[in-house]
Amino acid sequence: MRKAVSVVLTFQDQIYGIRRQNHLRAFPGYFSFPGGKVDRTDGENGENSFEIEPVLYEAVTREIEEELGVNISELIETNVVTNIKQVALAITPDFNPVRFETYFFEVKMTKKVEFREDPGEIRESFWRKPSEFIESYESGDFLIVPPVLTFLKMMDNNESSPFHIQFEIPTNKVPMIENISGVKQFMPETNTLPPANRTNCFVLGDEEKVIVDPCAKDKDEMIKLIDSLKGEHANSVLFTHHHIDHFEFGNLLVKELDLPVYLSKTCHDYIKKQQSNFFDDLKVEFLSNGDKLGKWKGEDILIIDISGHAFGHLGLYPESKKWFIAGDLFQGIGSVVVGLDDGDMVEYMETLQKVIDLDPQSVFPSHGIGLGGTNIIKRNLLHRKMREEQVKKCLVKGYDLDQMISEIYPELNPTLVEYAKYNIRGHLKYLTVD
Repeated sequence: MRKAVSVVLTFQDQIYGIRRQNHLRAFPGYFSFPGGKVDRTDGENGENSFEIEPVLYEAVTREIEEELGVNISELIETNVVTNIKQVALAITPDFNPVRFETYFFEVKMTKKVEFREDPGEIRESFWRKPSEFIESYESGDFLIVPPVLTFLKMMDNNESSPFHIQFEIPTNKVPMIENISGVKQFMPETNTLPPANRTNCFVLGDEEKVIVDPCAKDKDEMIKLIDSLKGEHANSVLFTHHHIDHFEFGNLLVKELDLPVYLSKTCHDYIKKQQSNFFDDLKVEFLSNGDKLGKWKGEDILIIDISGHAFGHLGLYPESKKWFIAGDLFQGIGSVVVGLDDGDMVEYMETLQKVIDLDPQSVFPSHGIGLGGTNIIKRNLLHRKMREEQVKKCLVKGYDLDQMISEIYPELNPTLVEYAKYNIRGHLKYLTVD
């Protein structure tokens, strides 16, 4: 478990917050505070009069200088900073593959100063009351990780610090986060492709909600998901596409909660080929591009065809485009495999461009967390174009499929070779036709 610091600058009843750049690898587009990981060299110059552990104090001062361009010692000497103290500790839940102990430090200021913000890290910044940041989150304007939201609420309630922020998951429930208000992300374990081991099950909407992709690795895990969703007042279920890690055991939930199923006709037919009795005794309705399903913050939730990875693949987004449920259009964990018989590489690349042109404020994959902007989708499209060029060069050399694998993926894990072959065949199918 790594250590990290989060620096909360305060002036009177306001705090300083930032929105991270969309191109960043870690939490792109998220509301946050300045801060970052504790470096191995931190502590060498961390002596201080605030009774703070030297390694943490130096991390705080270093992050302030790197991200905001000000020297904390000078601010202390000029009485602009009057106190620095730890106000919270947040520990990443154990279901997360990357875990941190994040120490929140309040830096109390007597006036606002002009920061020289690092444009590579900070997209925009704000001085606001904690309640105003919470209101922005509730409106769907901010992506926020749960510890930061909890911290804001504790500050707004004037709870005495230091806060201890730790998330306990009941043994009969699956993990859940809500990085955008009204978009709950439940994370049951599923039979998906490594390195992922969970598929996001989203619950969206206002009073009447839609459950997206309820799935589980076995019946016991589905029972946990059902218990987790019983209080959500959902009135429908949507399956985005027909791959088994998006619908397996989902019919048990549909029957238990007595809900209608929505999906594309193509998705329905592919699922029936895999499990002929999956839809027995279920009410099924078909959706297609441009249809609507429920409301979020009073806005219609729109359906969009995002075929390519799989035929009949559907995505969802509200009219304001504050978020986009992308299914397997991209992966937050691992990479996308494009099917040969049930998908199409050309259509996949066209769909990537279609979502880039739509330009939603944030995008949510089926594996991993939501991300700000469409930078990851742009990277996926560039990556696929690069692979296409590599395949072209291999064709010119007269390579067979195995030789292409060795050339294009020289250090590929042997367990992933078959999946890489799918993607190469997807490019070959287009290139040989062209």
